[in-house]
Amino acid sequence: MVERMDCLTPYQKQVARLLVSGITNDKGIAAAMNTRPNTVHNHINGISSRLRVSGRLQIAVYLLTGYRPERKGEDE
Repeated sequence: MVERMDCLTPYQKQVARLLVSGITNDKGIAAAMNTRPNTVHNHINGISSRLRVSGRLQIAVYLLTGYRPERKGEDE
């Protein structure tokens, strides 16, 4: 999992770890990080973009297994 997070910022890594640990809503992650839910939402969008996945579930699946489903319109 660690090598798959190399492209993330330190805050994005922290959000990703909390997401993978089972805290899936913005408020829960924000409470654990002592920040605002909107900030968490922005980090999750950034993580999705950097990892080229869509949404929280795909973030967790990719980080845990390395599986990345094809995105619509993405050439291989």
